[in-house]
Amino acid sequence: MTCPCCGATTIVPAWEYALDRLSPIERRAARLVAAMPGLTRRGLAHELYSQNLDGGPDDAEKCISVIVSRANRKLVPLGFAVRAMGWDGYRVVKVAA
Repeated sequence: MTCPCCGATTIVPAWEYALDRLSPIERRAARLVAAMPGLTRRGLAHELYSQNLDGGPDDAEKCISVIVSRANRKLVPLGFAVRAMGWDGYRVVKVAA
């Protein structure tokens, strides 16, 4: 990949390249799950929306499902996915592209 600032050729890790394809909220959710594997839907909603003055949407947990689904549509072709592992919460996993 060529750096847009200096024109140098750089090596970008696959995970970082995949994150560049996501919207800001999808990217934040994926980074949270990667940093804290095992986050539940409620925990992820809390982490994403706790800084909002209004506390986020009333149906924040449902929004998490939509955010993860949209992120996965972009991540799976690149070899990654955010998966719910039952009671163990969300994890970032490698998948066949």
